[in-house]
Amino acid sequence: MRFLGNKESILNDIEALLQNKGLLYKQLTFFDAFAGSGSVSDYFKKYYNIIINDNLNWSVIYSRGRICASKCNFNILCFRLF
Repeated sequence: MRFLGNKESILNDIEALLQNKGLLYKQLTFFDAFAGSGSVSDYFKKYYNIIINDNLNWSVIYSRGRICASKCNFNILCFRLF
């Protein structure tokens, strides 16, 4: 999923800037004010606690699912889903 204005192409630049400022690996919180598809939050979840926001409720729900997907499992269903 991509939006016009997606920041995925500049993630390495953002990471380099944060590294130069000494802001990685500090147990900080990353606030993604315009989450959109969640590409920035998904990328930086390895470094920070994440807070997402967007004017579109769909974007917040989609981004939350994308960010938290590795924590989801289907064990509670008591049967093989796939």
